[in-house]
Amino acid sequence: MPRAVKQWTERDVKCPFYQRATRQEIVCEGFERGQNVTLGWRGGKGKTRHMQEYCCKSFEKCEIYRALSALWED
Repeated sequence: MPRAVKQWTERDVKCPFYQRATRQEIVCEGFERGQNVTLGWRGGKGKTRHMQEYCCKSFEKCEIYRALSALWED
């Protein structure tokens, strides 16, 4: 029997740049005021993996987090 994938909730998100998610997209803070960065997948599995690995766990490894953190450090 296949292993069930743990479903995340918005309460599980640790990334400070996360804003919201849809079925196939993750929306993060953008690089300018009023701007968003949207990550999209054709299927929901890739988004779920990204959410679990980066948004909810190791957000410091996410490319969007690293780019935005570098921007705010300047």
